Amino acid sequence: DYNGEVLAKPHLDSIFPFHNGLARNYWSYRYGYMDKKGKTVIFNRYEEATDFRDGKALVMDENIYYIIGTKGDTLTKLPYSKVHPFKNGYAKVELNKKVGYIREADFEENIPTTYEWLGGMINGYAIAKNSARGMIDSLNNVIIPFKYKYLIQNEDNYVAGTIVNANKWGVLNKQGEIIIPYKYEMIRLFSKDLFRFQKGKKWGIANLQDDWVLNPEYDYI
Repeated sequence: DYNGEVLAKPHLDSIFPFHNGLARNYWSYRYGYMDKKGKTVIFNRYEEATDFRDGKALVMDENIYYIIGTKGDTLTKLPYSKVHPFKNGYAKVELNKKVGYIREADFEENIPTTYEWLGGMINGYAIAKNSARGMIDSLNNVIIPFKYKYLIQNEDNYVAGTIVNANKWGVLNKQGEIIIPYKYEMIRLFSKDLFRFQKGKKWGIANLQDDWVLNPEYDYI
């Protein structure tokens, strides 16, 4: 601790920061939890584990996922075949070859496992796919309808895409409004307010007002 007192003997492979009075630790390929005196509270039995939040942690043992309490008691058995690592406050979950999302804040499902594919949740929005692609928000509201063959998203939730059975790309905002019409052979979102585009066989750069910053005269950008 801050006074130099040894809280745990150095037999663990890793010790993580304390949350809710418990520190997740890793030893012999398994996760467990210890208190601030270095005492093992929950033995190292889990193949995967998160830190505690509001008295709950998500763990996996023998390919079964659980929500446990601070004494290691099982609060909920989860139905998922896979829970991916949390990123930006959400974790992708798999069930019956479909995917959804759960929240890191409370481990509750916010996007049901009804999609064939889900992109990363970025600032509360994600690209989703069933027969076609669209964009949903963190409450599973459809923002961009599911009619796109391809969709790509940047960190400001501008989306470039091409409609199924069409060959041209355009850009939409997070309200689903078309701000760049479908006229380019290909678009790749480049930065906050610029994008790369292919016009004919050449590449250029434009801004979100569709002003060309670099004319399309390059083989590739």
